[in-house]
Amino acid sequence: MSTYTFTPSSSYDLATHKVSFTSTNLRIKLTSTDQLVYNQSYASGIAFQCSGNSFQVGTLTAEKVFVKQVDFDYANAKLWVEEVNNANRFIGSDDYSDTNIFNIYNLNQCPVKLSKSGNVAQIACPCDSASGPCANGCYKYGL
Repeated sequence: MSTYTFTPSSSYDLATHKVSFTSTNLRIKLTSTDQLVYNQSYASGIAFQCSGNSFQVGTLTAEKVFVKQVDFDYANAKLWVEEVNNANRFIGSDDYSDTNIFNIYNLNQCPVKLSKSGNVAQIACPCDSASGPCANGCYKYGL
């Protein structure tokens, strides 16, 4: 298993905040007022994870990662967070209507770092590889 360090710089309770992604930015809104409290480009990289039901943004340093891509040239490409009590998931797909091609990351097990090159989002995960079950249980392909 890859050794990594995640250092949070901010935290948002998922009970009171909504996390969303555009093709360029990570956005967090306060649900009671719809106020945008975080809006940052992920072009140069943003790392995030969940601790319990808190969404944390910070920095990730990892000895080894594997990278999956989401190509926004496809009309159905999408990035999103699916809230599941203490097992929150980040999902990226070239086609959000096809659950067989979802890249799913358990944010309560480990962080990911999202960046962008051209029109392609890159998701780095601190696991040894995507070819088998991730030793720290943070990645799976397809529902």
